[in-house]
Amino acid sequence: MQAMRWLPWLAALLVAAVYLPSLSASFQFDDWQVVLDDARVASLAAWWESMPGMRALTKLSYALNHALGGQVEWFRAFNIALHAANTALVFILVRDLSRRLRTADAGDAMLVGAMTALIFGLHPVQTESVTYIAARPNLMATLFSLLALLAWLRGRQQQPRLWWTLAALAYVAALAGKETAAVLPLAMLL
Repeated sequence: MQAMRWLPWLAALLVAAVYLPSLSASFQFDDWQVVLDDARVASLAAWWESMPGMRALTKLSYALNHALGGQVEWFRAFNIALHAANTALVFILVRDLSRRLRTADAGDAMLVGAMTALIFGLHPVQTESVTYIAARPNLMATLFSLLALLAWLRGRQQQPRLWWTLAALAYVAALAGKETAAVLPLAMLL
């Protein structure tokens, strides 16, 4: 059963491996205007001077990529890592919900989680968010929204104050990734 704990991360590694060939592809479309030509993300100092501002965490990640040298491979590797982490979080969320709703036993919950995560991670609709650097806000908002949702669900089971505080912090981070994360509380109510 201990080996089963690695399944979400194996799914994430598979998804990352699928996207690795895109590492050296050139910048595309809005990447030029949003990432390369925006002086507010050209350095950490420029990012700091532009705060407060919209999508602060996303812009910070761009500034960090510039600080690492600004090569397209570093920008895209970060996007791939975010998407792989999102895939693992989808696995964990679906597995936990399957167990909680008693729709599957432990083994079936792992299978449902794995299948859902792989469909999420490998579906062609994800390509834009992973390969276009300017689409990183989608990945950032998804990461922190999934973390907020998982923390909120854990808070319903144990130590609500701790978990719900973490959920609130993750929600704020999701909003700092992309403002469309504002719908998360409505999703939680569902």
